[in-house]
Amino acid sequence: MATKTTWNLEWAESGLRELARAWRDAPERPRIAPEVLDHWDDLVRWWVHESDLVLPVRSGAGTNRGSLAQVGDRQMVFVDNSPPQWIFARAWQGWVPDRAELTEAVATEMPVAQVLKAEEQARASMTRRLAQGPSTSKLGLRLHHIDAVALGKVPQDCSLEQIQAATVRLLNPRNMFVLPGSIGGLGEIPTFIDVMRHPGDRGP
Repeated sequence: MATKTTWNLEWAESGLRELARAWRDAPERPRIAPEVLDHWDDLVRWWVHESDLVLPVRSGAGTNRGSLAQVGDRQMVFVDNSPPQWIFARAWQGWVPDRAELTEAVATEMPVAQVLKAEEQARASMTRRLAQGPSTSKLGLRLHHIDAVALGKVPQDCSLEQIQAATVRLLNPRNMFVLPGSIGGLGEIPTFIDVMRHPGDRGP
């Protein structure tokens, strides 16, 4: 069996940072207006900590997207990256729903998966797919998160507080950025993410 080689990419660090800064500062980069971000800060906080709305939780391996589970007194639904794609696309358009409008949209508009496998579809309680509404994919963009959104362990081993914190990271547009689909893979590189963490200044 061949030994897996680990490649040292330190030589590329400066170039990656330069490329990331160029995209971060590009006038063409899709950005959500500051006042819309402020609105979503409050809205996501209410959704996750104060309302009784279902909590989207980023699902790992397995076939459970769209399925519901209980954690404490809250219900959660397992999802892929579809809810944040939907939120970013709508927030970029200036969507600032009030609490009643968001409650309705979660029930009728929010996608839970790009595609549901047959076994997922059979046991899912929420089945809306990404293609049924606005999304960053439809805009030719690939969405990434700055701070990780995965729980890191199975939800059954997590407290409600841990799940809520992960859900805030998943849903808050302030924790998101997009890249054109043709270079979308760059958003997985830690150096690129580190630069995108600082959108308001010229560093790091």
